[in-house]
Parts: sequence; C-alpha cells; structure tokens
Amino acid sequence: MAAKLKPNQPNTGLSPAGVTVALLSTSLVMVVFALPTFLIIVFGLAPTWVAFLTDKSYGKAKGFAVGTFNMAGATPFFVRLWRAPDQMDASIAVLSDAFSWLVMYGTAGVSLVLIWVAPSFTTAIMEMRAAARGVRLDRRQNEIIENWGDETEEEARLLLVQHGYLGPGDRLGQRVGADVADPES
Repeated sequence: MAAKLKPNQPNTGLSPAGVTVALLSTSLVMVVFALPTFLIIVFGLAPTWVAFLTDKSYGKAKGFAVGTFNMAGATPFFVRLWRAPDQMDASIAVLSDAFSWLVMYGTAGVSLVLIWVAPSFTTAIMEMRAAARGVRLDRRQNEIIENWGDETEEEARLLLVQHGYLGPGDRLGQRVGADVADPES
C-alpha cells in the first residue's frame, strides 16, 4: 500500500527508506568496485551531504547549490584520480593534500556565501528599481496635471474610488515638488 500524502504534499517518488536503501546499495557497490572514487565522494563532497541533510526547504535548493559548487571543486581531483595508473595511491594523495581540501571545501563555501548574499543583493536592486519607477510615475503625473489642469487629479481620484482602487476618504499620492496641504489640518 502506498504511503498517504498529506494535503498539498507532492509525490517525490522515493520514500525516505527507499532513498536510504538506494544510497546504501550504491555505496556498497562503489566500495567493492571503485573504492578510490568512493573515498573522494565521501570526504571531498562532505559539504554536499551536510547541506542536503540540514536543508529543510521544499526542493532542497541549498543542497543543490552547495552540491553543484562542491562538485565543480572536486572534479579536477576526480580527473587526476581516474588518469592515474594506481588509483588508490592517487586517492590517498588527493586526500592528504591540503590544497585539494581547500579547493573542494572552498567552492562549497563560495556557494554558501552566494546563498547568503544573493537575497539581500536582489532585494536592494528591486527596491532601487521600484523607487526609480515611482519617481518616473510622479513626474508623469505632474506632466498630466500641468497639461490637463488640477481638476484631472480630482477626476482620477473619483474614478479610482468608483472602481474600488481607493476608499472615499483616500487621496492620490502627493505630487513631486508640489506643496499640497493636508485637508484634515
């Protein structure tokens, strides 16, 4: 019998037990047939495993980001390993070299910095674009009022109230450079 899904929970395919069985069986095969590669996968890609285990978000975006960068940092060492005549010695050489650890773990660290910085950077850019758009709209509003007169502003306000975009007591935004007195004072 299939596991019951909670409401609004997508079917992700394998159950956690299925994933565990798949990982263990793959690990066993790799230990028997590709031990040097398995050692670099286990130790060199440790940040990836930690990111996947600790990421609780849907889709595991942090795990995939860390994994992508971590794999990019480990790829040169996999190539070095696979080109070596004695792969076990090459694996031990890679794992005993501080530079290889720095590259593999450093690239994973770069991904974490990007994950930390990117939302703030994106928010700042969006806020600047919104502020610039507000200034452009205010200038355009001033041009329309200069061309068509002050009664245009009152007609626009009445239309917005009529269509439900403003409440009866709401006012349109204050014009740029205009000295509009507060009607309640």
